[in-house]
Amino acid sequence: MPKKARLRNSSASNKDRATKYALDVVAGKIVTGKPVKLACKRHLDDIAHQKKTGLHWDVTESQRVIEFFAECLTVEQKNEVVPFNLDPFQCFIVGSLFGWTNKDGTRRFKTAYIEMGKGSGKSPLAAGIGLYGLVADGCQSPEIYCAATMRDQAKISWNDAKIMAQRSPALSEVLEIGANAIVYPAVNGTYRAVSSEHKGLDGKRVHMAIIDEVHEHPTAMVCDKMKKGTKKDLNALIIEITNSGSDLESVCYHHHEYSLKVLDGTIEDNAWFAYVCALDEKDGDKPADDWMNDESCWPKTNPGLGTILPIQYLRKEVNEAKGMPSQRNMAARLNFCVWTQQHELWIPIEKWEACREKFDPELLLNEPCWMGIDLSDKLDLSCAVAIFKHNIDKEISVTVGKREDPSNLQSEEKEESININFGISIVPMFFIPEETMFVREKEDSVPYSRWVKEGFVIATPGNTIDYDFIYQWIVNFSKKHSVQQIGFDPRGATQLANQLAKYGFEMVELTQGYNNMSEPSQILEALVYEKRVRHNDNPVLRHHIQNASVAHSKDNRMIIPYKTHQRKRIDGVTGTVMGLGRAMVAQPSGEKFQAFFF
Repeated sequence: MPKKARLRNSSASNKDRATKYALDVVAGKIVTGKPVKLACKRHLDDIAHQKKTGLHWDVTESQRVIEFFAECLTVEQKNEVVPFNLDPFQCFIVGSLFGWTNKDGTRRFKTAYIEMGKGSGKSPLAAGIGLYGLVADGCQSPEIYCAATMRDQAKISWNDAKIMAQRSPALSEVLEIGANAIVYPAVNGTYRAVSSEHKGLDGKRVHMAIIDEVHEHPTAMVCDKMKKGTKKDLNALIIEITNSGSDLESVCYHHHEYSLKVLDGTIEDNAWFAYVCALDEKDGDKPADDWMNDESCWPKTNPGLGTILPIQYLRKEVNEAKGMPSQRNMAARLNFCVWTQQHELWIPIEKWEACREKFDPELLLNEPCWMGIDLSDKLDLSCAVAIFKHNIDKEISVTVGKREDPSNLQSEEKEESININFGISIVPMFFIPEETMFVREKEDSVPYSRWVKEGFVIATPGNTIDYDFIYQWIVNFSKKHSVQQIGFDPRGATQLANQLAKYGFEMVELTQGYNNMSEPSQILEALVYEKRVRHNDNPVLRHHIQNASVAHSKDNRMIIPYKTHQRKRIDGVTGTVMGLGRAMVAQPSGEKFQAFFF
């Protein structure tokens, strides 16, 4: 086994930055949540009782890895490349992982679970640990892996390592840095990104594995296969880095819960390191942390706040969460380590009701409009929604998410601001087969028969939906209003779309994914909050608004309407979003509704 490379001044250092962090946390000098306090107390207790337990705290080894970061690695800060000087919380993490050993000298911690807010530098930190494992951990033929379910995901931290290695004079001199691997010939070591695609996780002899964004892993396969690859290496280390998630049956949540039990002493596992950032819950007379209104609790889940993470960024996220419910759970989960439901209710009904205004569609005679049609299967509810767009002098700015390449589902997502100078009026119509209406009424627990009598739903003859009725309603509607375009989902709507196209309507095919639905969904949300929506309080559409949740894209920058249960109809919301999407590409009319908008 090769000797560990010496680092400048490592033997002369008498500092212990990992323990200093633990002391400062326990003393209340650093703001943290309860789990981090418990991790620090565990560290101090283990130092005090190491003779009894057989564990050993090696200050020199702890400092050695901290100095490796500062001397050999760099990061970008404010568009400048600077030495990778670890923050105190980072010193505690990496110092603990390499400073603690067992009685026989092997590494104490075999698994490290690290959960903290977005933007806290998890990936660069893990990348640096991987480089240390490759060149300075004293292992012959070390295999270092960044592992994930998808190769693109696995390459995030690996690319950080590649860039740091290329920028380092000391490392670039001894490493062979390729497009897919970093090789250390002196000890026959490799550092690669691997994924479960094409059985890329099998047959590995793992010295270190960095498993990024564990909250996005659908199964435990990646974690299990990497752990299986460590069985012959007594100093192997698995590092799991993650935000909080939403799936309480996921491997991430199970490891989150296991970590909490290790920290509070319910489970004794000396080989498991846990650094879990969390807000504090209500404790006696002490209220729970309120991240939306109290900045003083923000460092509990964002330990690099003010150094790694600008507070301006967090304020922006919180302000958006206050204004838009679709962003609230996302901010809670990603920025404040709150495990939330996978899909959250979207537009609060009180916001929708604030946009209610009785108006006669005849007032919109000959006005241009855009439609969205959402056809269910032949047994269920279908709808056509007309969107009228009206000019408003005062602009609002809305942040929306987009893919850089809409045709590529793997392309990077970005955000941009759109200025909105319009409001909308919504005119929906719904259709249901007459003979199955009462069955649907019982199953959905909604009064379809009453809505038919009141004119909000059209019952078509027979036990399946008659698309000719939808066709005729749209044709009749167009005789009074100027229908510019009709957006439709091709699933089940091709025949009707062809009929409408033959009549002369411009039909636009829209699949109901993020590329087509996210931007108009985000615009609709903003319009509702700004009271730039006018609707007639159609009870069917109101019911669908109450049912509608939102799902988030991988980067959490895009949203789509989502129904959490098969019987929870959201057809009217989908049709509204599709119609608004077509209306957004056109200029608003000169028509204003001053009594409503001003």
